Amino acid sequence: MFELKTEVFNFVDKKSTVFEKLEKTYSDKIIEKGSLFIFTDAFTNSRSSFIEDLFNFFGFRYTFFGAGCGSDSYISIPCVIHNSGIHANSGVIGYCNEPIVFGVAHGWSSISVPLKVTESEMNKCMLNQAQQN
Repeated sequence: MFELKTEVFNFVDKKSTVFEKLEKTYSDKIIEKGSLFIFTDAFTNSRSSFIEDLFNFFGFRYTFFGAGCGSDSYISIPCVIHNSGIHANSGVIGYCNEPIVFGVAHGWSSISVPLKVTESEMNKCMLNQAQQN
């Protein structure tokens, strides 16, 4: 058993606000090892920079894992769940001082030939026409 501390980050905030919130909330709690659970709105433009900010703040000593949240509409909607409610255009982290190790396997069978992203812009990808046929 371990204590999990959570925090919601609104991506409408400027980047400096994210760093300020990290420093205010976690600077005095940084320990040698720990884990960070990260869940973000998968269709927001700030997702990648937020994850980079978390890594730059917490560093190599932490285990990072999480997922993107959203729907098949491919637009940002309220989908990030926290005790304070359901949030849009945001992310939530869970911080614990226990290093967590996990393994992943799946039993999926391929339903088509592999598709490779040949070009991307923000959260959208374009596939090479030859790969689509």
